[in-house]
Amino acid sequence: MKLQTLLFIFVCTCCITVPAFAQKDSIEVARLDNPQVVIYSIPDSKYLLIWKNGTQTKSKVIFEEETFATLLVNIETQQLDGKGHEELLIYRSYEYMHSYGADNGGWSVEKQATVIFNLDTWVNMFEAVSLQSSASEEVTPVNDSVSVSESAYCFYSYKFEIDAANNIRISEVKVKHESVKNGIVNNDPESCPEPDHQPGTYIIKNGVYVRKEI
Repeated sequence: MKLQTLLFIFVCTCCITVPAFAQKDSIEVARLDNPQVVIYSIPDSKYLLIWKNGTQTKSKVIFEEETFATLLVNIETQQLDGKGHEELLIYRSYEYMHSYGADNGGWSVEKQATVIFNLDTWVNMFEAVSLQSSASEEVTPVNDSVSVSESAYCFYSYKFEIDAANNIRISEVKVKHESVKNGIVNNDPESCPEPDHQPGTYIIKNGVYVRKEI
């Protein structure tokens, strides 16, 4: 069984001609030389994939993330569907935070994600995201008589593998949902998202990965 280790490296090597539509307000975040693939950060928190295949150039928004953040992206290739070009495995690590000021709290979000993209069909075959977020806030009324302290924590993760048969295996799902208000703990806050995938084996069907029925 092959474990896809999520290593995120900022890649910037050699040059590829950038189409005019990607030049304005765009920043390169990752690239490959073979195939000639580049990902750019563009306005509206979008990330644009550009593929130059001979004389043809194609582009697509491959994912969206908040602009004001630390984002590291790495691209690898692996033959998964047994035909045509190798698929792209696009890894990203993402972190952003905000402070309300001293003693007033703030929030932070950390994400790791993998996108499997098919160059031949030009579609996402699969996307896996793990999440960790926290927030805290202290509110003091005008009369300064009472202050309210609130915090929340959301977390989910799982083991993501591509096995020898090129199936995806999701296992070891971990979830934590917790909020605290004036010292009272609630272990299931409604604002926390659930994991984006359930445990199981995911196989290729009609060009995308779907969970295999048990």
